[in-house]
Amino acid sequence: MTNLAPENVTTRAAPGAITLYKFVFLHYLCYAFQIVLIPNSLFSGEFTLNTVDTQNSDPCTTDVAASRIFVTNAETKNAKDQNATCAAENGRPLVIKTVEQLQAAQVAVKYNGVSLFTQGSCAWLTATLTSDKVLQWPDKTNVTQCLKTPDIVMNPTNQLYSLLSENGKFVGIWSPAFKEFPVLCYK
Repeated sequence: MTNLAPENVTTRAAPGAITLYKFVFLHYLCYAFQIVLIPNSLFSGEFTLNTVDTQNSDPCTTDVAASRIFVTNAETKNAKDQNATCAAENGRPLVIKTVEQLQAAQVAVKYNGVSLFTQGSCAWLTATLTSDKVLQWPDKTNVTQCLKTPDIVMNPTNQLYSLLSENGKFVGIWSPAFKEFPVLCYK
């Protein structure tokens, strides 16, 4: 008696099963091209291929869709309250990396921001001025690294915090500010 199937019997893997050949091949792809396999469901054998670039990640990539950007109803004078203010409305402070995000943020600020003299409506941003006088996001990406030519109004230059105006300008301000502003967030 042998464990081999008779010659007249056809063997097939169950639907959704990964054969040894597929497993070895997918394992090789993952290793060679730094690909992560994500199961489509826990019970199917189907996988989605997602590439991961661990060495050359683009600091300007983001998974925040423009449609998820909003301005909080609550307002604060203190730039350091942004996390809590966004969290209270089930959001997180916005870091603008794309033109689409900037445009969506401008619209949100236009209709829900607070007026700041000649700048129009404004809302808090998480970008701060570094000691080298560079406007930078909390992830250490310079604002101008991803947004090629934003209009940055930082006068006087010792203002450490920023607001976004409805016109797309990054406006410098001290914190605590002289009045309350809402916060730009995303869900």
